Amino acid sequence: AEGDQKPVVPEKYTFTLPEGTDAAFNAKLDESFSPMARELGLSNEAANKLVGLYADQVKAWAAQQTDTWNETVKGWREAAKSDPEFGGAKFETTIKDAQRILRQFGDKELTAWIEETHLGDHPAFLRFMAKLGRTVKEDTIVQPVQGGGDGAGLSLADKMYPTK
Repeated sequence: AEGDQKPVVPEKYTFTLPEGTDAAFNAKLDESFSPMARELGLSNEAANKLVGLYADQVKAWAAQQTDTWNETVKGWREAAKSDPEFGGAKFETTIKDAQRILRQFGDKELTAWIEETHLGDHPAFLRFMAKLGRTVKEDTIVQPVQGGGDGAGLSLADKMYPTK
């Protein structure tokens, strides 16, 4: 009977993956899936159906992970912008201070890592940078006050003959 024929099991499977699939994925698939497909007696066509299903599932899972990550980062940004300690009206100053601290004490590698991981969007990191920014200010020259004491900013006559 025709239905009793065993499928032709190829010596080497040729997988057709969806467009945009990484070549390394194809190589790993050949290494890990081919022996199992051969053991199960799958034809090249049947193996490709399973591979296509698996590739679609991996792609969907990756998209879901990306969406979840993007929502997490969005939540961090919203929480940071509304934080009572450094958000709201203080948010722009916080960002400027954080950038200044990063330029002053960080390097390109650290900056790239913070951008890549979105650590700079996390409220705890921004809280830390806001505190650091308030503590470590730009250098300024402190001008001495002539005469010192209570008469700072008064003329000599006002100091000698106060009206109060």
